[in-house]
Amino acid sequence: MAIVLRNKFFLASALSLPATAILVKLFLHNHPLSSFRTRTIESTETLSPTSATSFSIHNLVDPNNHLGIVDSRSIRLLKSQVGSYPVEEILARFLKGFFGGWVFTPERLLIASLNGIGMKFIPVQFSKIKPKGPTLSSLGDFSSTELPPRHTMLWGCSFIVLDYQIISPSPTHLDDAPPSFIEIGFGDDRKRFAGLHRFEVTRSRDGGATICFSSFSCNPTVNKAPFPKWIFRFHLFYAQCLFRDGIREVLST
Repeated sequence: MAIVLRNKFFLASALSLPATAILVKLFLHNHPLSSFRTRTIESTETLSPTSATSFSIHNLVDPNNHLGIVDSRSIRLLKSQVGSYPVEEILARFLKGFFGGWVFTPERLLIASLNGIGMKFIPVQFSKIKPKGPTLSSLGDFSSTELPPRHTMLWGCSFIVLDYQIISPSPTHLDDAPPSFIEIGFGDDRKRFAGLHRFEVTRSRDGGATICFSSFSCNPTVNKAPFPKWIFRFHLFYAQCLFRDGIREVLST
């Protein structure tokens, strides 16, 4: 009898796993953004056009031009949603929401726990960069109006600001202006895993803004994919959740 009950328990548990996964996915699909807003996010397994020509990708992260794993997602926000925020403030808010939202919390706690015992999660190092300036290690360190300086370390040396650019074109040149952006690097170009997240904001003539998040990762030392395909599928889901957290922070006021 005990064996039968135990087998029934294991069978019920096995059958409940897909249902639990579906419920979790549905919850994440609607939080922190509504289902309607989530459906307005456009996702693709390519980089944004401007990310594809990134100096950081070709000279810092992947100088050997190895196979890269790429994806991006973007959303168009109305003037009523972003108001008259300068593009730097939109980027700063997005950055704060991306790393300070509830989705990143488990990773943030893991990094903090390892730092507490003198260990690093995945130390970020790039051979052509010498880190400088402050290290942002708590949510209170992130500004909602200004971006951190280049080569600032984030979260216990797990990420680094590779580059950023703020474009403030006149209203008559909005259509021709490149996006403002910030690039956050991770990994090590001398080892088998490195990459960057690139966050972009483009203002439109009607006062709205398009926010784009592109991700690039590679194996800088061996010309092959940095991780299996199943990990990439999880990354796409995780990146979408992080993107929604960033957008939620932009829309928070």
